Amino acid sequence: MQLYWNEKELTFEPIELSFKDEITTNHFARLKPKSLAATIAKDRYNHLEPIVIGKYDKYLEWNIGEFLFYLKENGDNFYTRFLNQYGDLKFGTFRIEDKNYMNKKGLYAYRVDDEIKYIGRCLDNFQKRVNNGYGRISPKNCYLDGRNTNCRMNNLIMDNMKQIKFYVCLMDNVEEIKEAEIYFIRQINPSWNIQKY
Repeated sequence: MQLYWNEKELTFEPIELSFKDEITTNHFARLKPKSLAATIAKDRYNHLEPIVIGKYDKYLEWNIGEFLFYLKENGDNFYTRFLNQYGDLKFGTFRIEDKNYMNKKGLYAYRVDDEIKYIGRCLDNFQKRVNNGYGRISPKNCYLDGRNTNCRMNNLIMDNMKQIKFYVCLMDNVEEIKEAEIYFIRQINPSWNIQKY
């Protein structure tokens, strides 16, 4: 795939994504070993403390993941107040296995059919961005102080796993990577890119 930026032709190489078949639900429930009491003591959650103390005080020593799952199973939507807006979606696992790209940086794109759905930048390496980021959701990412973009992207990619293609454009200059990403998001306006420049 060829894209043009700053009077340069940039080549985006297709890289195979390897998917595991397992799809998980209630991923937030796997968070260990933090208690409900320890969670509401954190700045990000202390706005929930009065409700917890008033209605759920007998659960303070419960593991936060088990507590939220218990609420969900019993039809109490209060559990969602601890999660980011994508924290209760279905997730899966995928990775890149091509060692030629794992420790490289640059731009990347996800395409479904012939449409570029997402353009992103990788300033460290693709192994961290894909294998340890979008491709493997930590239960912590499901929470308010987690990485909601990882949750959202994992869900979108898994929903499109039969048609999705992943591309990388290797680049070394961090400033050029940042500038090119902004340019392509503005020009292409991919539907999965929430942040618009």
